[in-house]
Amino acid sequence: MPDTQTTESSLLTTFHISAEQAGTLPPELRDQLLDFIALWGSSDESLALLAVYWKQHGPLLSFLDREAEAYFAKSEMGKAMEAIERRQRRSTTIASQALEARIALAAGQTSAAKAVADDISQAHPLNTVAVNAAATVYAELGEPERALALLQTVLDTRANDIASLLTAAWIGLSRNDHDFARQMAARLGAGIPNRATIPQLRRFQQLQHELDNQESANAVALEIGRQKLLHQEALGKALLPVIGLVQKGVDLAQVYAALSGPERIEVSKREARRVQLAAIRNFGFGNLRPGQPEIIASVLRGESILAVMPTGAGKSLCYQLPGLELEHATLVISPLIALMKDQVEGLPAVAQTKATFINSSLDDDELKERMDGIAAGRYKLVYAAPERLRQRPFLRALRDAGLSLFVVDEAHCVSLWGHDFRPDYLFILDARAELGNPPALAMTATAPPQVRDEVLDNLSQSSADQGANGTSPATVRPQVVALDIFRSNLHLSAIQFHNDEEKLAALIKFIGETEGSGILYANSRRKCEALALQLRSQGVTAEAYHAGLSDRGGVQDRFMNGQSRVVVATVAFGMGIDKADIRFIVHFHPPRSLAAYYQEAGRAGRDGLPAQCTLFYSANDWANLRRWAKADEYGRESLEKLYSAVASQLGVETDPPFIEGQPTER
Repeated sequence: MPDTQTTESSLLTTFHISAEQAGTLPPELRDQLLDFIALWGSSDESLALLAVYWKQHGPLLSFLDREAEAYFAKSEMGKAMEAIERRQRRSTTIASQALEARIALAAGQTSAAKAVADDISQAHPLNTVAVNAAATVYAELGEPERALALLQTVLDTRANDIASLLTAAWIGLSRNDHDFARQMAARLGAGIPNRATIPQLRRFQQLQHELDNQESANAVALEIGRQKLLHQEALGKALLPVIGLVQKGVDLAQVYAALSGPERIEVSKREARRVQLAAIRNFGFGNLRPGQPEIIASVLRGESILAVMPTGAGKSLCYQLPGLELEHATLVISPLIALMKDQVEGLPAVAQTKATFINSSLDDDELKERMDGIAAGRYKLVYAAPERLRQRPFLRALRDAGLSLFVVDEAHCVSLWGHDFRPDYLFILDARAELGNPPALAMTATAPPQVRDEVLDNLSQSSADQGANGTSPATVRPQVVALDIFRSNLHLSAIQFHNDEEKLAALIKFIGETEGSGILYANSRRKCEALALQLRSQGVTAEAYHAGLSDRGGVQDRFMNGQSRVVVATVAFGMGIDKADIRFIVHFHPPRSLAAYYQEAGRAGRDGLPAQCTLFYSANDWANLRRWAKADEYGRESLEKLYSAVASQLGVETDPPFIEGQPTER
């Protein structure tokens, strides 16, 4: 965490907002504000604002990038290196490695700088960020010819690459070869280089000054000033409707709602017609649901989106339709085998032939056949578990096919499971980079502000990775599109009982009096089996579903086609199951969180007709919830391991802090 004291930024006062109020901004505006301060303010101002956000949101990857850049600009290389190393222990990108090389060089760690330069230039010989960082290192270490050869490789494919031409010109100046420097500058064209970032314009201005082209340098200075005014005006306009809400102390969720409704996305008549015709052609849908046209149009434009839509709002169509229309394949990261199976089988017959899933249910021959099909480009929609992102043959097959869209379905799992249960979710950023950074679409029905932040952090990219080639820490984040999560057709109720016997009697009565199919959630496999057996004894066609069953697919199929009326399940069942006519959801035991309850209850009434969502609870349930909450806390053993890990990272040799029978003060 930055150690800078939180002070009022002079640039913040420009927007009539305090650092504390800035701390409550949604991610989209927060990052725009951080970008503005980084470009036009001081490093101290950036660090002060980051200190506020660290307290609010913790060490997001984008914060670590910005912190490293700020300390680098202040020439505090020790702190800069510490920040970038912490960042890379979590996730490494080309941009973070490039920054590491620059920091190591400035810190006098020449061997480390050269090692990183070797790695990134060999692995990414056509990536502008990697090549320019490596060329800078080689030139500083007395190998200008090697540096220029690297840059020429990029310029052979992109003759007017601004970053490479600027780096080459500065290498020429360092060798007192002003003619060569002028040749490189001339290739940028007369006047102001088009599409140059602010850091590039500043380098260009300084270059013209060194070449005694003072008139050109003055012109660039005027353009930089103009860009600042435009940037300030755009940010002020974006902040205006929100600052008033923040100053009034309005809840952050309402601030999000004001910024993320689908109505703010402009869809041209041509785009709307394209989406409508594609929906009719591929799915037979004459009308789309609220939010779908805007999200689909944005995806077809190549924009990255985090879509928060209530259950039953038609999330799947938002990636299935573009997936069938885009040139190359669409990868859908999906958390459960049952969900993948349901999604593929729920497609129209023609679309099913263009879709496949890759998971552990396939035998070796079927897996090979599908992998060959992916590599050959026979599939438009490819569903896979997050664990596949670490498998090189899978990534290689996708690269061979080409990828138009990277989808994370049930994206709240990034936050819910990514840190421990399924850490492969945290590999999404690296895997997406290896696949060429295709546009991303994250879909979920459960995303309070903190969860949104984590999802966005794992889908955001530095602008350098996107080819902006600047040295600013600007981040390209998916835009958020959020629909109203209220569903008027669901009737929510909670009933208190003394014990499970009372619950069972009420359950049998409830199911006997309620028409249609439903899901009954219980907190253990054993309870699922027992409840299903008791319901069958009362003439109800009920089956248990949990992770220990060998015939989970059969249970799902029978429920989907109406052979089974009730599924008694753990939380392993239901995520993304698209059965429209579920008339009731009963929780025999309370779920562990409000977000889990919303997900599970939301599986009812997707056809828009009335449905019952009933929660049974007793005093014993509350005791269990408290016990689970306590079990989730860190124990002595976990804290000792954490202490040892931190000490190891700091290079400190010390005994564990908790020794039986000894004082624990440190």
